[in-house]
Amino acid sequence: PDDVALLQPRRFSVDREGTRARLRLLEDTFGDILPVQVGNYDHFMTDEGAESWAGNYFIGLSWQIYRFIGNDGLLVWVYESPETIHELMEYMTQDRLRLFDYLEQQGLIVPNTDNMLAGPRAYGYCSDLPAPDEAPGTLGDLWCWAESQESAPMSPAMFGEFVLPYLKRVTDRFGLVYYGCCEPQTDRLERIIEAMPNLRSVSVTPWADFDRTAELLGDRYVFSRKPDPVPISGPQPHWENAEADLRRTREAARRGDCNVELLFRDVYDVGGDRSRLRTWTDLARSVFET
Repeated sequence: PDDVALLQPRRFSVDREGTRARLRLLEDTFGDILPVQVGNYDHFMTDEGAESWAGNYFIGLSWQIYRFIGNDGLLVWVYESPETIHELMEYMTQDRLRLFDYLEQQGLIVPNTDNMLAGPRAYGYCSDLPAPDEAPGTLGDLWCWAESQESAPMSPAMFGEFVLPYLKRVTDRFGLVYYGCCEPQTDRLERIIEAMPNLRSVSVTPWADFDRTAELLGDRYVFSRKPDPVPISGPQPHWENAEADLRRTREAARRGDCNVELLFRDVYDVGGDRSRLRTWTDLARSVFET
């Protein structure tokens, strides 16, 4: 805990000439067949070539604190040194606010209301934010992605004390919020809804309580379902399990009169049989069209 005082604010910069050089190289390579667009800064993965999340304006407060102090520190210090967790959350909140302000001030905002990512693999098309060619380039034009997988073992009350107020301060700067990733947040979803008036879409993972989540989301938010990839993974697919997973989603969402999107991700191994992806897509369509 004593080391928290050693943290200094980050400094930000933009390499405009380096960007223009990369643009020229790519245009020379394939610009005649595929237009090259200078796009989103990706602060989620900044290593060269690791730009798979570009465009979602990820907040990642506990994501970074976890890397500072580890899982034990995050989950133990809330008891042994709660003021330290608050100091770290304040540090990260200020860091993100300064980063997003910098992007805005430097004219680096790129709209994400098209096929850029508004959250972990969701598209940003919507009518409540400006279209990309009409956006004036402010944070209020954008989706942001908020989550806190690392604090999932905390109680809803502790989440409400140590995490949610800080997330809110950052999400308030944006137009719309996609909330969640792989964590189940059913037990704290009411708090999230109350804290974030610009919430629009919520991740629903295999570990969520589908019925309660659907009840809370209703038709006011997007029920952003992450289907279980296990049934189509590995040596042998299990289509009956895949279908049961989809039917559970459909039944809960219909009871809640929900707006549903399916984001089938984390499919890492299909046993060399890519046709499983098409089979799953056809299965999903058949389940939701009945």
